[in-house]
Amino acid sequence: MELLSQLRGKRSKGLLISVDFPAINEAMVAELDNLCQTFKGDCSVKLQITDKNGGYLKHH
Repeated sequence: MELLSQLRGKRSKGLLISVDFPAINEAMVAELDNLCQTFKGDCSVKLQITDKNGGYLKHH
């Protein structure tokens, strides 16, 4: 969750959050979804969650 606290409040353009699947759980996915909603108004946010083979599991 340290990553999330660092990202919170940032307002950069074209932010890309890329997370490897083994390091993430459902609670973090929900938190990242909320973070993406927060950013939607003033920048382009892409949340990319990949599995260990590099395949996309979820993409905003």
